[in-house]
Amino acid sequence: MRAICESCTLPQPPGWKAGDYCVHCGKTVRRELRCFWCAKWTPAAKFCRSCAAVVVEPEQYGAARMLKHAGVDRFTIPKMLGEMDPEQIENFANIYSRHATVMTQHVEQARLLERSLYQRHWSAELEEQLIVELPWEEARLRELDVQVPAMEIHKRSPIPLLRSLAGLARLHLGDPIDNGEVFELYNSPHVEVRSEAILQLSTWRAIFGAGVPIDQREMVRALRESPCPGPAAAHRILLGDREAQVPADAVLSADDEFCVDVGTRNVDRLRAALRSDDALQRHVAAKVLIDAGEPGGIDEVLLAATGERQLELLKKLSMRRKPVPDLRRTLTKIAEETKDRGVLSAACHVLCFGVPPGEAVRLAELSGRDRTIYQALLQRAELPPEYLAELCGHWVETGEFNAGQWGMDDVAKPGRMPLDFVPRQWSKASDEVRVELIAFAEVQLRHAADEGLHRFLVQRLFAPDAEEVVIQTWKCLYRWYSREVQLVVSKAALTRFFDAPAAFLPVLRRFLGDGEPPAMLREMWIREPLAKLIRYSEDDVLSEWAASPREVEALFDAMSTLMADGDQDFTLRYECAGFAAFVAQEPRLRAAARLLLKAHLGSDIDYHCKNALERIDRLEGAE
Repeated sequence: MRAICESCTLPQPPGWKAGDYCVHCGKTVRRELRCFWCAKWTPAAKFCRSCAAVVVEPEQYGAARMLKHAGVDRFTIPKMLGEMDPEQIENFANIYSRHATVMTQHVEQARLLERSLYQRHWSAELEEQLIVELPWEEARLRELDVQVPAMEIHKRSPIPLLRSLAGLARLHLGDPIDNGEVFELYNSPHVEVRSEAILQLSTWRAIFGAGVPIDQREMVRALRESPCPGPAAAHRILLGDREAQVPADAVLSADDEFCVDVGTRNVDRLRAALRSDDALQRHVAAKVLIDAGEPGGIDEVLLAATGERQLELLKKLSMRRKPVPDLRRTLTKIAEETKDRGVLSAACHVLCFGVPPGEAVRLAELSGRDRTIYQALLQRAELPPEYLAELCGHWVETGEFNAGQWGMDDVAKPGRMPLDFVPRQWSKASDEVRVELIAFAEVQLRHAADEGLHRFLVQRLFAPDAEEVVIQTWKCLYRWYSREVQLVVSKAALTRFFDAPAAFLPVLRRFLGDGEPPAMLREMWIREPLAKLIRYSEDDVLSEWAASPREVEALFDAMSTLMADGDQDFTLRYECAGFAAFVAQEPRLRAAARLLLKAHLGSDIDYHCKNALERIDRLEGAE
């Protein structure tokens, strides 16, 4: 039996007594019974208003259903009940009660699930669905007579409706489940299940927690037809529907109010949500505050978040591309303590924006040698030249300086890195790093042809450095020269780079080798420009060279060893013969030149030595 209001049609609570008025609207209430034949509710009158069967008292209902199940027609059942032994009626009622108890268990499960659902008619709907089936066949009864724990209803319930509702309820509560099965309910053929699914899948918890893969515009269209206009409007606001308005008389849950707060970016209420007991709500509030440009105050949320959520918040902060001074201490603490490389990288990326210049080196140390952080420091930190030099000097000392590092080309532009950076760092650098320093100096020269840096590189061409360093220097300098070679054997050039023409003689001698030519002379990047350097010498240096005859003789000794080495480049060797003829233009050096050339007559460069000697003879004849 139940009581229904004749005006608002709402059922009354279980404690209702005859004569009481409706607890909802205060109007008259009528008593209703279930019809034993069609199982529908009907006013407590003589006949059912749906099927016209005689209405029986509640204590006979179970027996009547059993008789119907046995095949007795609707008109005979009331008569049989009147003539039947009371014990038999009780027996029938007990058998039916077993079925009704199983049904009630499932209805109670639906009532339990309703607490986490927007629509609250599910238990009544399920009862209406199942009660018309009672009593069941024995096989069906055994199928339904199972004890399913609340947390497993979505997997084990024998009733499809309960499985669907349980999945939606667990989604609402944020419990871990297979979201794919729940998402499919968006297209459920059951209209009311689909309406509930749309409401549940459009909550902030589903969108930010489960990651709903449904197009938001499609979801907004579906919410406009929802049977729950208040929550639906809140969810539309969350999804960015500017036309949505919560009805004035709507009573929203705390979750739906938070949907509105997120959708409208209500900063004050979002800041309050940062103190919520719900970790996901705190995380979402922090995310939205970052999007709203108000990240201050999310320190505790950042520190307490899981690694995955920390990474998500840090990436959002990085995407803003703005300094967050209020969070610097927190971000540094995260970078210092995290074991997650992704979180470390993300925290350092955010710290790069607006990093105080004096903290750049510390940030580089924290980064764990992450090259993307180095790039961010170079391109985002906007360091003054002296601090930029300090940072790159740190990398020189640790062996991490790399001219090919992203951002280094920007650093080489005028006004950024001091032009004396490479010379000042040279003594601290390993051979590997010196190769990188030379490459960086080339880029600086391309941007600004600084005389001091140019002079430094020219001197490194002939310096006693590691072979790979020297080769790199020749490569870089002559790439920069391109068509206009500025290093030539002339009084002006040698004075420019070595202070005096005579000072170049011992430099060239050491480079060619004292006793044994170095193997690097065979390298194309050295042998070809060196051969041209010797070939196109200018005679304005000879008078000053004549003042240092011993240095010239020592140079000729080094050239003689080179000319005798058949493994060296043939062109470079015979250019040495031409150089001797060039030097012989100075009478005071002519004897030494002849001596050098005669030493190689009969060798594979005999032809070039004879030509050089003939040139000297012509010089003497002309005099």
